[in-house]
Amino acid sequence: MTDRPQRRTTTAPRRRRRAIIACQLALALGLAGPCAGAETLAQRYEKLGCAVVRIETSEGMGTGFFTDAEGTLATAAHVVFTREVRQIGSEVRLSVALISALNLRTIDGRKQAVRLGPLTQRDADLAAYDLALLKTGIKPACFIPIGQSGAARIGDPVISIGFPGSSSSGVLYEGFISSLHVAAPTTIGLIKGTDRLYQIAEDLMRVQMPITRGASGAPILSDADEAIGVISEIPIIWTQELTRLVQGYAANASGSGVFIGGFDTTKILAQLAWVVSEFESPGAGIAVPLSYLDRPPATLPRTP
Repeated sequence: MTDRPQRRTTTAPRRRRRAIIACQLALALGLAGPCAGAETLAQRYEKLGCAVVRIETSEGMGTGFFTDAEGTLATAAHVVFTREVRQIGSEVRLSVALISALNLRTIDGRKQAVRLGPLTQRDADLAAYDLALLKTGIKPACFIPIGQSGAARIGDPVISIGFPGSSSSGVLYEGFISSLHVAAPTTIGLIKGTDRLYQIAEDLMRVQMPITRGASGAPILSDADEAIGVISEIPIIWTQELTRLVQGYAANASGSGVFIGGFDTTKILAQLAWVVSEFESPGAGIAVPLSYLDRPPATLPRTP
């Protein structure tokens, strides 16, 4: 259900980047001519808003956006999935299930119910990063192609369109990337026999814009009008690292592994949530970079 959508091959993003650079140079020199054709925020909202939808489920609301003409919908996994974390022996497992009664509301107010097929292993894999790609079969009025989040830099301007709270219309956010982390690490313990810390870390993108509740799943859009991230609460669970942690704890009896006093899965997850909340700041939000779509998946069980 979540095969990776093909990227649209186009030179438009490159032309847009050149135009932006030319515009910035012109402004620095006090010239307005080269900027005459630059799109305003209002124009970009009108152009891209038709790809963004409000997601209404039996559990709440969120935002999603179409990534291709076939109706592939990207969002944050916690918007459309329920999840359960369990410790089974020396393995931490995350199981996911699709929330029932899924409805989409477009930016012009049209509402459509969506019926999805059974979850695939790929769905469960992406859910570990709080990402979901759903095949809806809807023909969208427009779509937002997925860009290269690996090329993003701190300070790059970005925008987002989402449906916060009970808003019935789309909301436009503007800001910039304030931090890129292959991190937001938390120290769990010491590697036994060494003075090295055992830390859990994941990629996070912090965007300086006033993200509000309900915008989860909204796209982070580059100046090329491509999606480079998805607004998230946090990456759901660091399941692979937690599994290694449990295995390391179990290995303590044989004199190896990570030394932790009284391992408690719930406590560790709460600590991770606290670390991510510390990573946030007023007027900022957390996004998951879409580069995760190109990575080898974690193996996570799914609930049929």
